[in-house]
Amino acid sequence: MNRIKVLLLTIVSTIVLVISVLFAKQYIQVRALPLTGNPNSFVESFNPEGQEPASLEVGGLEGRVIHSPFFPYVKLKTQNIVQGQVILTYNNGEEINKSTGDRYLNTDPFWNIYWVEISRFPEKTKFYGPFKPN
Repeated sequence: MNRIKVLLLTIVSTIVLVISVLFAKQYIQVRALPLTGNPNSFVESFNPEGQEPASLEVGGLEGRVIHSPFFPYVKLKTQNIVQGQVILTYNNGEEINKSTGDRYLNTDPFWNIYWVEISRFPEKTKFYGPFKPN
């Protein structure tokens, strides 16, 4: 009986230690993020030129679901900031895309960080970040 208690205590302690290390690692990464000020105005004025897109997985059976890449991997809250327009013009049979992209703010409420999402027709949606508000 004593061996079972010791084994159980060892397993629980190991699990707690692993979770603590994960949180500590994520906390250090979040603290190192650049401060940006107001997220809404940052998303509106964000210039993706020269920025490397982040890789966030989009999926879900109940519609569009995006999870944070930071432990504990909570669902991101999405808010539309800028409504884009699809503008296609034709010049001598050549299609010219002058579309403006939708811009979304995807927030991780657990860590208080966010990603900028730019969706421009017909390109694939791109995510930039993470960023941290002041």
